[in-house]
Amino acid sequence: MTLHVLHAIDSLEEDAGSPAISLRGLLLTLEQLGLGSKVVTRNAGGFGLAEESLIPFEPLAIREAVGGADIVHVHGWCGPLARSVAAEARSQGKPYVVSPLGEAKQAPTQRVPWRERLRRRFTDPRLLRDAAAVTALNDCEYKELQAGRLHGTLTVVPYGFSFHEAQAIPGVTGSIPPIPGHFVLLLGTIDPSSGCVPLLKSLAELGAAGDGWSVVLAGPIDSEDRKTLEAAIRRKGAAERVRIVPSPDPAMQQALLGAASLLVGPSLRLHLAVSVMQAMAAGKPVIASVLVAPPGTQDAIRVCNPTRDGLKTAFLEMFGLTDDERFAQGRKLREIGRYLFDWSVCAPKFIQLYLTASRGL
Repeated sequence: MTLHVLHAIDSLEEDAGSPAISLRGLLLTLEQLGLGSKVVTRNAGGFGLAEESLIPFEPLAIREAVGGADIVHVHGWCGPLARSVAAEARSQGKPYVVSPLGEAKQAPTQRVPWRERLRRRFTDPRLLRDAAAVTALNDCEYKELQAGRLHGTLTVVPYGFSFHEAQAIPGVTGSIPPIPGHFVLLLGTIDPSSGCVPLLKSLAELGAAGDGWSVVLAGPIDSEDRKTLEAAIRRKGAAERVRIVPSPDPAMQQALLGAASLLVGPSLRLHLAVSVMQAMAAGKPVIASVLVAPPGTQDAIRVCNPTRDGLKTAFLEMFGLTDDERFAQGRKLREIGRYLFDWSVCAPKFIQLYLTASRGL
């Protein structure tokens, strides 16, 4: 089978919560199956792709790369790169697949006038409607995209993770203070839409039930957001129970996963919950917002509404487990995750989508 795929993603930097963490496994699996892949990106980061596989974000380079591809896959949808690559594919008559990754619609916390104007400027709705296929992360995104009058196929195709490569590193190393007892880990971008506020409020309301538990917020965070968050934590007298680890590298992410007792993804918006799959691969119990829970995990992880009450109920259930019970749950999650989300399972679904789209079926 000969199929040349051009991927478009804004950044290959493997920050906490970045789609690039997942994409690495897809590219490797496609290569193992004999499919050629190239990537156009604005930031190659330390991804380690061969130079000939990287396409710079330049009009002529994009035109040539699209011309040499059988199918184009756009990962993410808010930004000039997605728009440019999709527009070039449409102009050349090349089929393209779009995975919005929750970016087709902004969360309520992000709907401020200047951001809305910027989003409309960088996101042409016709490009999404004209895609040969659009993939949704889960049923929530599927229902949201259904209202968009898409011309192509709309289907739920989960992103995968390289479970065979995942290894939890016991203990935490690095420049953060020691974390006593058990801790809950939020791994990903830290901003108002991440759900960190209802997370912290719900834990504060647990009272004695939360004794012995602390919180680690690990991921990219804007300097002003960090100042505001730290000031709020100090006002609540929770400075000893909350740690912020800004922009942890991949090794630190694995170290934190290895030491955490529980991962929480309380997001208030749709997005690719890479950290949920990382936690499953590391054998850690998970609490996830209904907006980001991957398909098929409702009976495996604790799914809740991203509200104070929803999170508080979930925490009470998880905190009531013994260490042995959490360990057993984590081992079960790893096996379920491998069965559902390892790229050996997920990549063939994308390949079938590519073939169908490229043949115009």
